[in-house]
Amino acid sequence: MTSYTKYLQSPNAPIPSEHSAILEQGHELDPASVLPRSQINKLIAPGYLTGENGFRREADGSTYVSVLTQMPRVSIEMIDWWFWWHAAEGPRYQIWYPDMHYDISADFKGHYHDEDKTFRERLHVSTHLVTEDVGVGKDKILIDFMSPGDFGFDESRLHPEEQTVICARVGAPDKGVWGTEMCHFVRTTEEGVEMRSRFWIGHQVHRIGGFAQGLLNSFLNKPFIKRKLLPKEIGIKMFHHCSQEYHNLSLLLPKLYPEESGL
Repeated sequence: MTSYTKYLQSPNAPIPSEHSAILEQGHELDPASVLPRSQINKLIAPGYLTGENGFRREADGSTYVSVLTQMPRVSIEMIDWWFWWHAAEGPRYQIWYPDMHYDISADFKGHYHDEDKTFRERLHVSTHLVTEDVGVGKDKILIDFMSPGDFGFDESRLHPEEQTVICARVGAPDKGVWGTEMCHFVRTTEEGVEMRSRFWIGHQVHRIGGFAQGLLNSFLNKPFIKRKLLPKEIGIKMFHHCSQEYHNLSLLLPKLYPEESGL
């Protein structure tokens, strides 16, 4: 029993009506509202894009998901700390979303306790293996984090004190493939922060441990293979999972951070 396992009993946070409406109606985004992976720097500009909330399954089986989460009383510092702190052990991961998060192990390449690096910098060199259910069954998921620059953001346009960007490629170790790219673009608001999440599921599929090019990778990106690899309902399921876990975090962090950060 730790000081934070009390949060395992916390109910899931309510999700906003605009998210509930999408889940109830199941309407997909218009094609024009999908942010192409190659245009991620549009997230840096002030204001909002069309399609901040929703999902769309393309003809080839790839799927796009976007979620906007308002997080009052949460700071950029809390977000950076959380992505470092929760990776240390399973119970910390579980309190985030007790119904769907089961376990975690992480490799920070020896930098987890490296105080010469910020929490943000430590995350950028880490890989997490999580056990969770995003709505299509309990599974192991590999999350390989990286810097915004390595993900494709123009870091010269970012404002580190007012923004943090969590970027990763996501893989299925049981299938041996990387299949998703995701980012959470977090920026300050008058009330706290807001998180603009984006998932490109099946946009590019390639072997874990292999090169991004090659005959096998070309085969993996054939539409009939993508449609077989990716559940048809993954868009709405991921939308629900992301909305729920980050609304949970928006209620958890203002209580947890003063208790566990030592600040």
